[in-house]
Amino acid sequence: MENLKFKLPCGTTIWVEAFYLTWTYSGLLLGRPNSRLNQEIIESFQERVDLLWGKRKTYSLPPKLKTVGQEVVYLPPAQCAAWLTSLSSPEKKNVNKTLVVIWYGQGLGQESLAQYIRENVKDIPWDSVAVEYDL
Repeated sequence: MENLKFKLPCGTTIWVEAFYLTWTYSGLLLGRPNSRLNQEIIESFQERVDLLWGKRKTYSLPPKLKTVGQEVVYLPPAQCAAWLTSLSSPEKKNVNKTLVVIWYGQGLGQESLAQYIRENVKDIPWDSVAVEYDL
């Protein structure tokens, strides 16, 4: 993703190293979602992201669940992960910060990919959760 970047409300410029989106219930052939299945889906997605990009510091946003009836609880339709980086600070020239963010959402609409990612990660306390690494 060449030069895909955006600014957080705190002013930090974020670069998107990689982005992954898949449908939450794409492998569900029989049955209905429930709390146990949803937990398995969440854990499985984390494992898949670790396989894609290696084990990295991850920040998972809690999904907004939709309840139908007494037992059926749905996760949002899209599972998303973004591997993000930023400059650590002007004083630390050879140090960057990185973080993988996982969230559940509606999927892409009419907005650009950068806008979609920014909208979903804008409230993350970047400076306190992203980790530094040497270039």
